[in-house]
Amino acid sequence: MSVVLRLPPSHFFGRARLACSASGIEVSHRIAEGAPESVLTHTHEDAHFILVTGGDYVTAATGPASPARLGLIYNPPGTTHRDHFERGRGSFFAISVAPDVARAVLADLSTPSEPRQLIDACQYALTIAIARLCQRVEGGMSLEGLCLELLGSAHLKPWGETRAPPPWLRN
Repeated sequence: MSVVLRLPPSHFFGRARLACSASGIEVSHRIAEGAPESVLTHTHEDAHFILVTGGDYVTAATGPASPARLGLIYNPPGTTHRDHFERGRGSFFAISVAPDVARAVLADLSTPSEPRQLIDACQYALTIAIARLCQRVEGGMSLEGLCLELLGSAHLKPWGETRAPPPWLRN
């Protein structure tokens, strides 16, 4: 039987190059430099997003990949995986939302229960804005607001996919 490593909120493989935080939210830019086999199967307690900024990322996330854009992945709380960089080298922004904060935001939304790649332009714009704040080492309300909006958007289907009309439109 194999043992699965449990990672507490905001813990990821890779060396943190820079980081910033807000209430229950941690954002970091990380550099991966270990062999792919050094990444063990692990479970994340937190909801988090990964924005790949360099390297070939191998992920269990479902959904259409978009080679024209950097990869953006949503992992719900309790995700068990072994995502890693193909040759062990790469970089990424990790946006970690503490379990209690995620529960409060996700309580009334039907967010994905499995990891998935996100391709909506709105989600990319939010993630890039978050990354820019982190590069300036700014936390606070701006960072918190953008991260919560991104988390709240995890349930959205990309434009072009069939969606049911919102309940208020049916009345």
